[in-house]
Amino acid sequence: MSTAETLPAFSIIDGGPAQSTLRRLKLVQPLSDTALLRVAALLVLVTWVPLALLTFTQGLALRGAVAVPFIHDISTHVRFLVVVPILVVAEGAVGARVRVTVAFFVAAQLVRDKDRDRLTQIIAAR
Repeated sequence: MSTAETLPAFSIIDGGPAQSTLRRLKLVQPLSDTALLRVAALLVLVTWVPLALLTFTQGLALRGAVAVPFIHDISTHVRFLVVVPILVVAEGAVGARVRVTVAFFVAAQLVRDKDRDRLTQIIAAR
């Protein structure tokens, strides 16, 4: 049997309360590229859109009693519209590399035969 057949899918990024909630809401499927894009879009909606709405309603988007109005605050737009989606999408690449690395550890016999079942149990319990 090959190592890919004996090891369950392993991911250090899939899981946690946020992923569980999104799965329960049927917004994402595990280990899917389109799911990562949906999560990135959802995070933009949850983070940047409320800021924009609040600043426009309070009259602070274009001017007001602030040093830098929201519309001119480039760092805020870059953080929420560029960096957050990049980090979320990068999870897919990181997850894929980690799965390949774990399979390589087993194939290269860095995991002893007697410990292979234990590794499988640990991955499955995650």
